Amino acid sequence: MTQATEPVRKIMNYNDRSLLLGMLIGDGCLKVKLHKDTKYYEYVINHSTKQEEYLKYKLEIFHSIMGGKKPNISYGKTKWGESCRFSRCNKYFKLLHKYLYSNNNKKCITRKVLDWLNEQSIAIWYMDDGGLKLSYNNKNQISSCQMILSTYCSVEQADIIINWFKEKWNIKCRKLLHKKTNSYYLSFNTKEGRKLEELIKPYIISSMEYKLPSNRITRVLDTPSG
Repeated sequence: MTQATEPVRKIMNYNDRSLLLGMLIGDGCLKVKLHKDTKYYEYVINHSTKQEEYLKYKLEIFHSIMGGKKPNISYGKTKWGESCRFSRCNKYFKLLHKYLYSNNNKKCITRKVLDWLNEQSIAIWYMDDGGLKLSYNNKNQISSCQMILSTYCSVEQADIIINWFKEKWNIKCRKLLHKKTNSYYLSFNTKEGRKLEELIKPYIISSMEYKLPSNRITRVLDTPSG
């Protein structure tokens, strides 16, 4: 059940805002609601019950930032199966909505939003929307492993994300068209995927390690001969 709207507990520092945005940019959302002509914003995190451990990880982060009464986890069913969620209303979420949503209330990834993200919030984004694309050789062995970020965004937003990864983190990726939705997602080849994994691995929880290339391919140390 939705908690009542609360005042902002404190002035958010860089890390707090980074993590709150990191949990929104992927699977999270801000719902805009009206009550007696007053607009309020509900921060909602929802996952399959198969990812309950991950939801609890996010809840601990959220509660450490927002304080107050810890939101309860509620359980239900969707057309995709059983789910679990938590939510909270707070006046501060109006600012996050302004950052992350366009005028028509659609999530929109901008450079301003990306520049708030740190290593942990990128890791959360990847745990939400990331995955692996494996290639096999003629012996049915894994020959390469690309990391995928399923952004499903416009070409303009995809280019913004590509430039941000290159300029801020020295990680290159490319955009690919998802024909079914006519939107774009990002692909990191084996070399660039190593860089991305090194960046986010300290923050990947155990139940999400299956999304890391090193969980599929054992990488040996470099030798003098290469």
